[in-house]
Amino acid sequence: MAGPNPFVGPRPFEFGERLFGRDREISELGYRLSAERIVLLHSPSGAGKSSLVQAGLVPAVADSFDVWGPTRVNLEPDPEVPAGTNRYALSAIRGFEEGVPESLRRPVAVLAGQSLADYLAHRPRRRTAPPNVLLVFDQFEEVLTVDPLGIEAKKEFFDQLGDLLRNPRVWALFVLREDYLAPLDPYAQRVPTHFKNRFRIDLLGLEAAREAMVAPARRAGREFPAAEQLVHDLATMKVQQPGGSFLEETGRHVEPVQLQVVCRRLWASMPPDDLSIDAEDLDRFGDVNEALGGYYADEVARIATGSGKRERAIRDWCGEKLITAGGIREQVLREPGLSGGLANELIDGLLKAHLIRAEQRAGAIRYELAHDRLIEPVRRNNAAWRDQHLVPMQRQAALWESQGKPPGLLLGGAELVEAERWAEATMAELTEMEGRFLTESRKVQDLAEKENRQVKRTRWLALSATLTTLVAVVALIWAWRAYTTVEQEARLSASRELALKSSLLLDKQLDLALLLTLEAGRIAPTFEAHRSLLAALQYNERLWRFLPAPSSDSGQMRLRVAFRPGGAMLASAGELASIELWSPATGQQLPGSPLRLADAFEVRTLAFSPDGRWLAAGGKTATNAGLLGLWDVSV
Repeated sequence: MAGPNPFVGPRPFEFGERLFGRDREISELGYRLSAERIVLLHSPSGAGKSSLVQAGLVPAVADSFDVWGPTRVNLEPDPEVPAGTNRYALSAIRGFEEGVPESLRRPVAVLAGQSLADYLAHRPRRRTAPPNVLLVFDQFEEVLTVDPLGIEAKKEFFDQLGDLLRNPRVWALFVLREDYLAPLDPYAQRVPTHFKNRFRIDLLGLEAAREAMVAPARRAGREFPAAEQLVHDLATMKVQQPGGSFLEETGRHVEPVQLQVVCRRLWASMPPDDLSIDAEDLDRFGDVNEALGGYYADEVARIATGSGKRERAIRDWCGEKLITAGGIREQVLREPGLSGGLANELIDGLLKAHLIRAEQRAGAIRYELAHDRLIEPVRRNNAAWRDQHLVPMQRQAALWESQGKPPGLLLGGAELVEAERWAEATMAELTEMEGRFLTESRKVQDLAEKENRQVKRTRWLALSATLTTLVAVVALIWAWRAYTTVEQEARLSASRELALKSSLLLDKQLDLALLLTLEAGRIAPTFEAHRSLLAALQYNERLWRFLPAPSSDSGQMRLRVAFRPGGAMLASAGELASIELWSPATGQQLPGSPLRLADAFEVRTLAFSPDGRWLAAGGKTATNAGLLGLWDVSV
């Protein structure tokens, strides 16, 4: 069975814990300290300075020095101490006092009255302690970052430090992030050696990283044949090519924190009886993205202290300000109060968690992700967190912002109403960007509704106008029809009336009768007008010469006549079954006359063809069935 988890995760190694992969640095730092007395240890953020000192250096020199610390200079001033007490000196003294047995510790008020040199002279010591004292100042950059405007207090502290270090029996190790080397220089002249004796450690090299995996695993009962694969995975970084593209390559270093986080989660996930960490175990339990993403999530939640709004701000800052759209690390300049839109106090939390690093360049501090290997875990974890914690409106707002605020991504209708209700109920969680998104959505929605109302109004007006026009047209058509009907009836009535008058004048005034019947036909071609015209023509003396009157016993009359083109023939018909052919010149019927329309009761119409060859006649039977006859009259 495998033993307890030998990997410490994100915290530093402590005194008594075995630190692997740093044997060379521990040895060289011990020699440098013994020879130089005052040494400034510096490194990039996350290289493991505190672990190196506490778990490596302090045990190595414990027989040669009475080690005090590590101490820090970051404590807030105690309200019970006298005004004017140097906060940095008192913070360091209180840290040293933690190494004194509790029964011998002195009150803060007593410690506040002592300088660093006074404290050295009066601090209780073990009788068996080595004569030489080693003072360890950890995270010494805090003397620069705490109360940046307290310049005089800082100078006084360095003066006390210089007075203390003039004592030849006092050694000192100052542990500092290397991006604060330049800001430290103005105070270096107040300290013996001016901090010129420096020792730098880097991130873990590939071989050291492999040892940091294999050795603790073996001590706890597991072999680690897949260590080489995991080292190369953790060291992967993006390198820009000459053409501008980026290619993933194995770098020269591994972040110690990332190594400990991944290995601790891997160890905890494996079955206790699995005593070999191989490639299959890495695939099943050692997903680097998942491990680093989980660590990122834990640290962001811790820094946010339960505030969803702060957590989202941190995640947005890491994912959008520190990572480009192309998946490359980007830097953010430190500014007063807010850097890249995020509060500096939250950024400091990310620094302490070793998720980001600070780089001093051209007198300014710039922040970036601690390693390229964090890019994918941060992106994935942010996406999963948004899916779980953000409502659709928030995700839409983020998309709207990232796409350049196109109007097409704004909310409208029921979605906007629901989003506004949510925002009103959870105003504390609403970001400034989301507020702008909702405001812009409402503005566009109101404009759209106004336009819709205008369109509807215009449509109603157009419809009303159309209906009014339609009614007017219908009324006009009806009136016109009524008018034409009345007019037609009047014309018909007038035509019939004139035809009747014509019939009454046939015996008295034939000429007037003819004029009246012609006018009747002009007004309206009624049957009566046609009949009266034929009757008037029959009373014409010239027509009587060649159209004999019908026999009196039959009572039938000729109702239709037609001249053949050229005038050589006249056809007549009417209330007879026959069609008579006459010679206009002689008034006699022509040979072949009369023509008969079989079964005809009456012949209603006659017509010659334009060339005079054909004669057509139309009539009806006694049952009103239509008849048509056609004769060749050219022979």
